[in-house]
Amino acid sequence: MKYLFGNGSNGYKAQLEKEDFVKRAYAKLDNLIKQTLEEITTYEAAQRKVNVRNRIIVSNIAADAGVEEVYQLFSEYHIRQVSILPEREPIKRTRVAEVELFDEESAKRASRIIGYIFGLLVEARRATDT
Repeated sequence: MKYLFGNGSNGYKAQLEKEDFVKRAYAKLDNLIKQTLEEITTYEAAQRKVNVRNRIIVSNIAADAGVEEVYQLFSEYHIRQVSILPEREPIKRTRVAEVELFDEESAKRASRIIGYIFGLLVEARRATDT
């Protein structure tokens, strides 16, 4: 153990100080990561509440339909994101999707759409109406 009896930057005391410095740096980093993740979670929750006016709920979607078919149905609107929910309607086994649009006016117009996906008439309504 070379540093145990050495002096200067390789000495035992210096080595302990380096290890303590590294431990404190890791603790600060862990704390910063934790705070950042909490802020991201808070921000995303706030954004979700704000964007609810720009969101429509589309139901009675055929079980075999995917995101592409929903995008195609609403292609004339300014779509930000489409999410098909994993749960299915218990009796008809149809699916439900959330369609987020870029602005509230697009959401209003898209909620009045009459269209079909795989032969089923889909039902669209504003998320604020639920």
